[in-house]
Amino acid sequence: MTNQVYPTNTLWFIVAILLGVVGYFRRTDHTLMLTFFVIAVYGSSVVYQLYVRNHIATVGWNELIWLLCFPFFSLIGGINKRGGQSKNKGRSPLANNRKNSESYIDEPFVIEESLDFVNHDLFLKRFEEAIFLGVRNKRKLSLMIVEINQFHEFFKEYGYEQTQLFLNKVAELINDIMPEVEIKAYLEEGQFAMLLSGTERANSSIAELWLDDHFNSMLLTRPRGKGTVTAKLRHSKVDCPPHGMTCYEILEKAQQELKFSDV
Repeated sequence: MTNQVYPTNTLWFIVAILLGVVGYFRRTDHTLMLTFFVIAVYGSSVVYQLYVRNHIATVGWNELIWLLCFPFFSLIGGINKRGGQSKNKGRSPLANNRKNSESYIDEPFVIEESLDFVNHDLFLKRFEEAIFLGVRNKRKLSLMIVEINQFHEFFKEYGYEQTQLFLNKVAELINDIMPEVEIKAYLEEGQFAMLLSGTERANSSIAELWLDDHFNSMLLTRPRGKGTVTAKLRHSKVDCPPHGMTCYEILEKAQQELKFSDV
């Protein structure tokens, strides 16, 4: 019935869907320009039918709804795009290049619950809350990343069980050297993250040296015997500015600045 009264509604619905698709795949400014263009074309069509062809007697609810639908569909497309980007932000470049990297591992690595290391997503949530509280309480924060270099090669050499054991030992060592860290996480790809404040923040350089010293040689029990594995680490520490950067951007910056110790 609606199509008989408003025969062009199907066409405009297709246009609205296309705006949503454009909003998902294209930049925001491009989507806005296209949306304004579509609204202008639709408005011109309404004026033409109202004053030239006399197909409609007055502007009613149908015309007003379409004027709202076009920006709404483009907005929905843009929101979905940002949602997808936010999930990938804060993950290591290596992880982003390996979207299906978990396929080489039968099950993901999980640090022992008693060690109080959270996962990637929960860490970002707590990190965001800590930034908000830090700004309100004028508390300075820093993010420290510790990465096991050549993690994939390590996994291939020793297998899942030994790699999981090794990660747990790394987490235990971090707890021993930095016991006051309240928010800490195992992210992925051999990366650990710690949110520092107070004395831990001031002594982070010393903590890095101690971590390197203890990591230089770790005994692992392999299925065929015992072997000594030299684990080289990369570190980074980024101060959290009070304004201008999200937790995703701070984490991404810290991952980009990973480097070996100078000592």
